[in-house]
Amino acid sequence: MAVMAALPGPVADNRGVAASIYFDRWGMNTSVDDLDSLQAHELECEVVRDFAALEPLSDQWQRLWHTDPFAEIFQSFAWNRAWWRAYGQGLQLHCIVVWRGDVAVGFLPLVRENQTLRFLGAPQADYGDILAENDSAVPILAAALGALFTSGDSKECILEHLSSRSRLVQNLESVSPRLRGNLRLVADGQAPTILIDGHPGVLASLAAKKHLRRHETKLAKTGDVTFRFLETRKEIRRHLPSFYQHQIRRRILHGQQSSCLQPGFSSFLAALVEELDPAEQLRFGILEWAGRPLAYHIGFMAKEKFTMYQQAFDVDAWDCSPGEVLLRRLFLYADQNVSREFDFSVGEEPYKARFANHFKPNFTLYAVPPSFRGRLRRSYRAVDGRVGELQRNLRVAVRSSPRAFQLAKQARRWTGEMRARMWSRLSWVTARPADLPVHRSAVLSRGRPHDSFGQDSDVELTKAKLSDLADLYRENPTFHLSSRLAEYRARLRQGDAVYILRMRGVPVLIAWTAAEVNENTPREPYDCTFLRGRRKAAYRALISLLAAQNKPSPQESISA
Repeated sequence: MAVMAALPGPVADNRGVAASIYFDRWGMNTSVDDLDSLQAHELECEVVRDFAALEPLSDQWQRLWHTDPFAEIFQSFAWNRAWWRAYGQGLQLHCIVVWRGDVAVGFLPLVRENQTLRFLGAPQADYGDILAENDSAVPILAAALGALFTSGDSKECILEHLSSRSRLVQNLESVSPRLRGNLRLVADGQAPTILIDGHPGVLASLAAKKHLRRHETKLAKTGDVTFRFLETRKEIRRHLPSFYQHQIRRRILHGQQSSCLQPGFSSFLAALVEELDPAEQLRFGILEWAGRPLAYHIGFMAKEKFTMYQQAFDVDAWDCSPGEVLLRRLFLYADQNVSREFDFSVGEEPYKARFANHFKPNFTLYAVPPSFRGRLRRSYRAVDGRVGELQRNLRVAVRSSPRAFQLAKQARRWTGEMRARMWSRLSWVTARPADLPVHRSAVLSRGRPHDSFGQDSDVELTKAKLSDLADLYRENPTFHLSSRLAEYRARLRQGDAVYILRMRGVPVLIAWTAAEVNENTPREPYDCTFLRGRRKAAYRALISLLAAQNKPSPQESISA
């Protein structure tokens, strides 16, 4: 008893296939409830495996997106097309389209990678869901879920970042028990958000918080502070390289990898600029101080909801708290332009919990075929979900204790550095050779053999900033940076200077000197980190160049 109506058009051979195999694959040939539901609603399924075949359906896709009041920007056709342009190569599209006659009434957009089905757009999409007509959501969902494994070449379907308000979560309990037996819905953290509807003035009150105003007042005393959204694609393209650079540096200093270093992500953001309207849906904000960009924000505006997505700030202005000033300006903007919600989206950054007035539960749905292996995988997911819940509870407990949170951050940074050191296969040796004069303390590090630099090599000494140290870490992953970040920032605040010595353009030494007492005080390093090359020759070059300097400016570079 399968639904097999004749269908017009070039895809007639594909429609109905999912519905006909649906009950066999899932062992539901005795479940007449779902079959009667499909027949009553005259539903059929088609699996689209070519994105070009989806293009003619974009209007019907968008029609369903507009009729769902809680559909996210991540389910819009433009957002998914941008994602496919950046990441589609090497993936197999597996978009399930549910039809009623000639009208598409449901879309479950998936891709297949390594025999696993996932949402089209994952993991870059902060939320995922099915698109379906309001009055037939349950039978459409049942038909789409039943068509998941009709091709027989996928072992599991993992649908991540499901909001508690998504159609999948809201209607899952209404599908047949036999179908639910092959599904496992697992809690997957919470998304902090600010509900505006029913809470008048909540954003204005947050923007008026004392510490946010204090940061902006402090910054405004040294120069004009402005915030604006860029509303032309040309101007956004001009600022994208700066955004990438700032975010990469910021993540490095936190001991994390920036999304901008992941393959395809920069291309994806560039594609979003082309696909979304920068004057309405795409909100590319820039915080400027005296005409200099200090912080960037990429977010989305849709259906009276503002969604934060990516942020970056100039690490050299860290002590001015540009991220806090940026957040305050976003609150003020949303207070005037948003009526439903200000969503921090997924992510467990501590600052989000300080401002959120609601936490949305998120879920991951695991679907498996009704085979023996499928049952084993379903059991594994159940255990894994319990373990994940314990881990999340532990993280919440750690964040509730400032001391424990700081210790956890230090442990994570240390672990990241240890991992980087193992992967780079470099052995570090800490020592104090007798032939090198040291002052207060010297950290001497030796990596894998490199070309030795003679005394006649081109040598350059440059005064560095925090951003320069972040850039240096990208070239030398074993350079201890994130674990000593607080110490380095304190040194810079008290006026100490950091220098990078390069030989033949290759960084070989990092040196710290104390703040100048007077012009006659000799400038000598108290902390040296040797990266490569001959340490004795590098140290002698450093001393020589430091002695030759006379009131150096932060931007000058001296060559020997």
